[in-house]
Amino acid sequence: MRGPRNEDPSTEDIARFGDDGPQVGWCPACGEEVWDEAESCPACGEWIAGKILRRPPAAQAFQRRLMIIITVVTLIVFIYVFGM
Repeated sequence: MRGPRNEDPSTEDIARFGDDGPQVGWCPACGEEVWDEAESCPACGEWIAGKILRRPPAAQAFQRRLMIIITVVTLIVFIYVFGM
């Protein structure tokens, strides 16, 4: 017979889902920091239940610009190599 199954969370689970302090996000409407479970933004009053941003708006804007730049550079290289 086997022993009881270990149901404890793994180290990876604790790192991913652990409570490392206040759980905050950012309002998608105004960018203010809000609690994870907020129903509405205290700064602008926008209804945000479940739709908070996980990264600051500045980080998301940077990532969006970076993806656009990478896409444009890839297209330019493709056109140059295959000579349309």
